[in-house]
Amino acid sequence: MSRTSLTETICLSALPPNSVTRYINVVRAVVNHAIQERGIAAINPFHNLKVKGAGQPAKDRLPLSAEEAEGGSASMGSQEDHQAIYLTLWGTRARVNEVTGIVVDDIDL
Repeated sequence: MSRTSLTETICLSALPPNSVTRYINVVRAVVNHAIQERGIAAINPFHNLKVKGAGQPAKDRLPLSAEEAEGGSASMGSQEDHQAIYLTLWGTRARVNEVTGIVVDDIDL
């Protein structure tokens, strides 16, 4: 697999740029390990590979305003569990799997 074919494969999968960067970081680490362990005299082709649009500043990912969050919560109607998850996501800035995967033993009051 070449540097070009990997980036094209990952980019064609419609992943966000930061996700592409994470995948490339894994490949870069594996290739670095192989180079070191096997004593290969080569430069990692994934070294200094940049992904267009990756690493956007946090200000480019603005959170919802209070009014937008309340509107989203209201659109869930009477589904209290969905409202609770939605408002927890909004209030904590946690990821979906962090909120939906939490169990009672994870909470320390």
